[in-house]
Amino acid sequence: FGPEVAIFHSALSDGERFDEYLKILRNEVKIVVGTRSAIFTPLNDLGLIILDEEHSENYKQDSNPRYHATDMADYRAKYHNIPLVLGSATPDSISYYKAKNGKIITGLYEIQPKVFGDSRGYFFESYSEKDFFEAGLKMKFVQDNQSKSKKGVLRGLHFQKENTQAKLVRCIKGEVFDVAVDLRPGSETYGKWEGVILSEENKKQLFIPKGFAHGFLVLSDFAEFAYKCTDFYHPNDEGGLLYNDPEIGVEWPIPEGMELIMSEKDQNWGGLSSLKK
Repeated sequence: FGPEVAIFHSALSDGERFDEYLKILRNEVKIVVGTRSAIFTPLNDLGLIILDEEHSENYKQDSNPRYHATDMADYRAKYHNIPLVLGSATPDSISYYKAKNGKIITGLYEIQPKVFGDSRGYFFESYSEKDFFEAGLKMKFVQDNQSKSKKGVLRGLHFQKENTQAKLVRCIKGEVFDVAVDLRPGSETYGKWEGVILSEENKKQLFIPKGFAHGFLVLSDFAEFAYKCTDFYHPNDEGGLLYNDPEIGVEWPIPEGMELIMSEKDQNWGGLSSLKK
């Protein structure tokens, strides 16, 4: 479930729960997910506790056996001065950013695939329709894209105005800082952004729903970037936002001395305010 997150969920086997518990004992995590983890695990040096938002109303009923457990989790979090938020009882570490931005940007999913490795190399499923459907992500991808860029290249922030696309993005060579900006009308997190490191090493993926602008910055010497889309590319439907629009405030990890390499089009997009006109 990722190096920074420990999750305790009824769907896990006893062995899987034990593995997650060991990560906490070894001080390898900063986030714990689930009522069980907030009750039965050490909380020293944690940065965040996430309880299951989906069942939170049911937990408030005194007849529910988890009612007092949830109350105890809240007490322990306050005692140790650890933020406790309602999030997702799934491996969605995007919930971490609720502490930063005040609200979770719903619909974004940071995905850590299970990698099987041995002396020959490794294998993992980069996409499984079955797994996505079971997680409630029921979309059809119609186009796969791939790009290669050198260090300092910044692509974005892009979106399609009418033919909106959901995307599943990953970095298959090198390392990038990937960013999504919420542009969904009426969203409580409109104009908010999230960023995550995607790399050949961590093999993480980011699922970005429809209604977001997207971009990335190459941090390695070269990077190959691949992504799946739910709609085709429509060149006459392009939209964009300026990468350094102060109203959005993306904190790009630009090292000292790095010169950004951008297309002329990406250098001349407007800011968030230009979309409101």
